[in-house]
Amino acid sequence: MAIGAVDMLIPPSALTVLLGSLSGISISKLLIGGVVPGLILSISFRDLHHRAGQDDPALAPTVAFTEHRGWKK
Repeated sequence: MAIGAVDMLIPPSALTVLLGSLSGISISKLLIGGVVPGLILSISFRDLHHRAGQDDPALAPTVAFTEHRGWKK
């Protein structure tokens, strides 16, 4: 659910194009303006999940490396 906020910011976003065309705002400026906030949100979500997995390993998926994608010891 949280990634929906990022999806609306990172170009190309249909919502951004619709907003720009209806309101008369420059679409290119809206798309460029969504890059930095979208990247900040994406990095924040990644860090949140990484830290949560470190704090409580039971939250992380349990797949052995030998079973995953054919990796061998």
